Amino acid sequence: MIYPLHVRWLAVWKRIFGGKTWRTIGRHLSEASIGQKGPTKSTMKRWVKRYKLYGDVADDARKKGGNLLFTRRRDLTLLKILADSPGDMLVEIRRKFIRRTGVRPALSTVCQAVHRLGWSRKQVRSLPVAPA
Repeated sequence: MIYPLHVRWLAVWKRIFGGKTWRTIGRHLSEASIGQKGPTKSTMKRWVKRYKLYGDVADDARKKGGNLLFTRRRDLTLLKILADSPGDMLVEIRRKFIRRTGVRPALSTVCQAVHRLGWSRKQVRSLPVAPA
C-alpha cells in the first residue's frame, strides 16, 4: 500500500521527536485512516531510515536531491569545518572538505549540505531557529 506523505511524516515525527513506540504509532495511524490498516513496523522503520539518510520520506528521496555523498560522518566533518572558520567562503569550505575527506563534491552540493545543516551559505553562520 502506498501511504500519503503526511502519514509518513506523522510517523517519523512521532518516532523521532515524540519517542512513541512502533505499536502506538501504528495504532494511531490506523485510527486516523478510516477503513484502512495502519502501516507495518517495517514500513515505518523504512520511513525513519529514509528520513535519517536523505532528510525526506518520499520514495524518490534519493532522486529528489538527497544524495549519498554526505553521510553522517561527512556531515560532522562539514560542521567542524564551519565551526572552525565561520568567515570562510563556500569555495574555501569546499577546499577544506576535500582535503579532510578526499571526496570532491560540486560547489552546489556543498551549498545544499551547508543549508541542510542549518547554516547560511552567504556568510557562514548558524541560522536562528523560529520559536515553536
